Amino acid sequence: MASSVWDSLTCANLFVAFAAVTGFAEKKMGRLSMEYVFVVEVFWSDGRTSHIKRTYKDFLRFYKLLVSQFRSKDAPDDDVLPLPRLEGKRWYRRYTRGLAEARELELHNFVKELLKASPEMASETVVIDFFEQRPTDPVPCPKEDKPFEVPNGRDHSQTDLRAS
Repeated sequence: MASSVWDSLTCANLFVAFAAVTGFAEKKMGRLSMEYVFVVEVFWSDGRTSHIKRTYKDFLRFYKLLVSQFRSKDAPDDDVLPLPRLEGKRWYRRYTRGLAEARELELHNFVKELLKASPEMASETVVIDFFEQRPTDPVPCPKEDKPFEVPNGRDHSQTDLRAS
């Protein structure tokens, strides 16, 4: 009895239920250089939702880990889990907003295809580690039931904005 309770509380049955790349932001890397950070909304099998930030380089490292783990030279093609492809870096390509928009779509499709490729993929340790929150990821604001107050102390929660 106790072991069945323990098994249900372990992370062994945790998996990424769904994930979507929902946007990007510019990250300054010095005076003249910058890169884009992509925001990923992650829905977990235990009901949690988190938002993580990953660069394109992070996704490329993740992809290389997946390839090294699931595409060994010794394994026959039937035993290999299907992996979607990433375009990868291009030489002499500047970071522009257009490039970030194209990569956002590419990364969204990559994540979607990766998680729907096979049920086992969403529970793999390398996948869970990539989508797990890091200390540098955004922390959601706690939900408050109190109305918004302006500094002069007036309560605007019941104000009808259409009347003005």
